[in-house]
Order: sequence, then structure tokens, then C-alpha cells
Amino acid sequence: MTDDSTLLGRRERKKLATRHALSSAALQLAVERGLENVTIEDITARADVSLRTFRNYFASKYEAICAIAADRARHIGASLLERPASGPLWDAIVNAVLQHYQEARQALDLAPVQNNHSVTERAAAAETAVRSIGYFSTARELGGMQSVT
Repeated sequence: MTDDSTLLGRRERKKLATRHALSSAALQLAVERGLENVTIEDITARADVSLRTFRNYFASKYEAICAIAADRARHIGASLLERPASGPLWDAIVNAVLQHYQEARQALDLAPVQNNHSVTERAAAAETAVRSIGYFSTARELGGMQSVT
């Protein structure tokens, strides 16, 4: 799977960057202060955007907090759909998760992930994928999800 950001125009990349900045700010504030001590105004101040901009991307603080994990789960799921159905499912999951993180590291201009991962690393990566799917479900239960196009 190719990195979608390389196929997008400047405007779309800016939208993705804003969405990511809002979600990162929400998650950071929740970790620092606790979920109930974070307001949408706090998130917009941290991300340096208006309340209206926040509302263009998210319906609630819960959705913003879960967005990174939900986006990750969608990306990994799309990668799994591209793989042949004949291969072992576990290997496909592990490879899709590792591919996602390798692409993310490359997008941040970090050193590429090595392909010779230990069994522990591969299991941890797969567990991350499974938890990401759980976060997606949690966001739906807490405040609903909306898609950004």
C-alpha cells in the first residue's frame, strides 16, 4: 500500500495535518489532565485553531481523542484488504501493522524500520492493531464518529 499523503494535493495534505494536530492535542491533553478535565476549547488552543475548525473535523472531544487510533485501524484494514486471501491471516495482520508503522516513520523522515523483527515485536505490533480497532468502537460508543471528506 502506498502512502496516501504522496498522492494528495496540498489542500488535502493540509486538512490531514490539521486533523492530526487536533487529534494529537486532544490525546496529549487527556493524558496530561485526565479526560474529564479537557474541553474542546483547550484542544483548539493547543492546536492553534478556531472552534469552528474543530467542528469541521470532529463532533466531540471523544472523537478527536480516538481519531489517531481510528485512522490507524482504517489504514491497516485497507492494507489487509490488498493482500491475497490465500496467506495466513496472522502473518497478514502482522505485516500490515508493520507496514503502517514503517510508512509512518518514513513520512516523519525517521530511519526505516528493519524487516527482521523478533516474534515479540511482531506480536506487540499485532496487539496494537487489535487495540486500535477497540479504540474505534469506543469512540462510536462515547460520542459518535463522523467522516471527514
